[in-house]
Amino acid sequence: SLRQVFRESDLSSRIEGTMYFLLPLANQDGCLVIIERIKNAVQQLAEENIGRGLLISANYLTSFEILQGKLDGEMVIAELEARLTESNTCLIVAK
Repeated sequence: SLRQVFRESDLSSRIEGTMYFLLPLANQDGCLVIIERIKNAVQQLAEENIGRGLLISANYLTSFEILQGKLDGEMVIAELEARLTESNTCLIVAK
């Protein structure tokens, strides 16, 4: 289902059970659109009874923020993890 949300230029990676999506052609507004699409896809999974027990938390970090903060690879992941922990964007699928 999520493959329909992303473009061919987008990349994904999984680190310790967390999925990271790299959207090289997306600005901040584009990230918000993708997050909304992910939430809709997860909601559809819940309605189809496929996503039981799935926890979705979404946030983003723009390339501008990475450059401005002079973040390297590990710091980018640490910042994203912190934002996910603090995020109010959370959907738990439990049917």
